Amino acid sequence: MIASATTAFWEDTIGLRERLMEAMGTLGLHGMKACYDEIMAAGIKTRSTPEKILCELLETELAERKARSIRYRMGLAKFPVDKDLDQFNFTESPVNETQVSTATVIIHPRRQRYYPV
Repeated sequence: MIASATTAFWEDTIGLRERLMEAMGTLGLHGMKACYDEIMAAGIKTRSTPEKILCELLETELAERKARSIRYRMGLAKFPVDKDLDQFNFTESPVNETQVSTATVIIHPRRQRYYPV
């Protein structure tokens, strides 16, 4: 009797999760869907209220939408591709390769500004 009740509980729980995932996908809540398991596990572990868990899920969705919007606008702006020093062509530039490759940067602790050394 207990084994069948436990099995039914887990089947209902798994079924509910699948229904939630399907609904989040249909509604376009991709950020929420991606972090659902992690936030639910953390919420259960810390014994958070359902409202707090829902709030965290919604905040994650908002952050994902903002990040997606920024990525979209950056793509529309067609900024040049970032390069690192290995890809930089020093022969076509007035920049001194030796100075750049040996330069280090320090941070002033009070002013939070960068000063080349």
